[in-house]
Amino acid sequence: LSFRVEDPECEGVINEIAKTVTLNFAPGTEVTHLVPVIEVSEGATVSPASGEAQDFTQPVEYTVTAMNGTTATYVVSAVVPLGGLEPTGKTVLLHDYTGVKCVNCPAAANIAHQLQETYGDRLIVMSVHAGYQAQPSGGFPDFLTDEGTEWYNNNASNPLGSVNRVQLLTGYTLQASAWTDAVAEAFQEPQQIEIRISNVFDESTRRLTATVDAMALETIDKTLNITVCLIEDNIVGKQITPTGLMNDYVHRHVFRGTFNGAYGDNFTFDQNRLYQQSFSMVLPEEYNASNCSVVAYIYDITQDMMILQTAQQPL
Repeated sequence: LSFRVEDPECEGVINEIAKTVTLNFAPGTEVTHLVPVIEVSEGATVSPASGEAQDFTQPVEYTVTAMNGTTATYVVSAVVPLGGLEPTGKTVLLHDYTGVKCVNCPAAANIAHQLQETYGDRLIVMSVHAGYQAQPSGGFPDFLTDEGTEWYNNNASNPLGSVNRVQLLTGYTLQASAWTDAVAEAFQEPQQIEIRISNVFDESTRRLTATVDAMALETIDKTLNITVCLIEDNIVGKQITPTGLMNDYVHRHVFRGTFNGAYGDNFTFDQNRLYQQSFSMVLPEEYNASNCSVVAYIYDITQDMMILQTAQQPL
């Protein structure tokens, strides 16, 4: 029902859908020895117990057991804003819309790989499987996602791409041959935001918690959202290629889903132009955690979903 800390005073923000509790503290707050006061429903118990000190430098799991024996596990995160982040440079996100049955998609993937070799970590590629060419029938891998289908926006064929746009929008739907120029143009835009991601992965529960820190480098008078995604690299599976069926094709940068929906959450900076928030999910058993990364991007929802900055952090 409630989760709070009295010293320093802080009331936890409970998200019943995501089963998370966020404790928002002032910059510089020490969180290694906090004593939470937890209120649960009548007849329920919680473990760890209310009044038991915890180290919140990493997220802590609390399990509530109801009177009838059912349980719910909440991930409690202490959010302590940083004093500032050093700008690391403009980043660009390339959505590569692809499919396992798309004969021309491997060539587009090669273009994306070549662009990454040119720009390094500043170019982030996310391969989104969508459309009829991504259907998994016939033993092909199933990389379809609800978010990817939403972003694909009823287009009819692959490969297609978008550069620093959330969705395949008219005027921003790019053939692979146009990606090089579009990426170069996107890098001419100034860096307005710095983003940093830190991940905590519990191998026993497979719970992944990603904490996103962001800092505005200038005054930004725009309506912003943040979307946090999971991608997995180096997945071996079937793929149609120009020379026929390949059973051991290596699928790169495969979009697996989001922590917070296709269009994310509203994003606002505090008075110090800082932001910090934690996001959590349980990684499915079939995902190879060592090949997974978290990708977070902040975008302007009023300007054709233009992405202002992106970051990627491996688990």
